[in-house]
Amino acid sequence: MKDEVHFVCEDAQKNLLAYFHYSVWLVKKLPGFRGITFGKHVYFQMERSEIVKTLSDTGKFLSGDIRSVKHEMTHVKQYKDLGFLGFLLTYVRQWIKHGFSYMKIDLEIEARANEKKDLEGDFIFKVIK
Repeated sequence: MKDEVHFVCEDAQKNLLAYFHYSVWLVKKLPGFRGITFGKHVYFQMERSEIVKTLSDTGKFLSGDIRSVKHEMTHVKQYKDLGFLGFLLTYVRQWIKHGFSYMKIDLEIEARANEKKDLEGDFIFKVIK
């Protein structure tokens, strides 16, 4: 399957830009994962048609989708702050330190906290046709 960008997300301050990809084989192979971020690229498990229709019709995400976007945009910011290698090293080091528990990684704790914040108006989305 071709790795296509399905939409672009930018924060309102234009400090962060991310490219979202859907239905990518990598994420489908990771049980329990809804998405994964590498630098400015976010890979989601859901089908393109689900998200693009919602965005095209309303300009907004369904509540579960926007939580996932906020979570992954937090990781995009963390990559920007720590650098690509710095993020990966920090993530793996914490994962090992906390007994391979995803839930105890500081980077994930911050991302989960941001899921709950009212940030939807802070993002600008552009669907790529």
